[in-house]
Amino acid sequence: MSRRGIRWCKLDLDMLRDPKVQLVLDEAGAEGVAVWIAAIIEMYTAINDGQVFIGVDSLTRRVACDLNLGKIRAKKLLKTCEKAGLFDHEMWAEGRAANERVAEFYDQYLRKCDRAEKARAARDASNIKPDIKP
Repeated sequence: MSRRGIRWCKLDLDMLRDPKVQLVLDEAGAEGVAVWIAAIIEMYTAINDGQVFIGVDSLTRRVACDLNLGKIRAKKLLKTCEKAGLFDHEMWAEGRAANERVAEFYDQYLRKCDRAEKARAARDASNIKPDIKP
């Protein structure tokens, strides 16, 4: 049996003092912050598993399961976190859950895909040989 080791993600030691987190604490208490932390863990787990992002619906189901919450309650608390600015608003509106770091990772991924596409196009263009008739 192989061991995978410890999987981890960076957490800011002052994260509970962040004004956005304080908004969630004021509105939803510790349960709201627990949902936010579970969401961070799920987003980074998705990245570690090779996904570029996790869908909001999938995140909602996973957080609900992780914290033994109903899906409706988890969705409401995640929306509270999103409104407070703990998730990227544009990606959330598109059904993709991301915080600032995950959004940056996603942007890097898109740039990498763009560079790869340009490199393929350049390689394909250099492989085209003109028809030379004797």
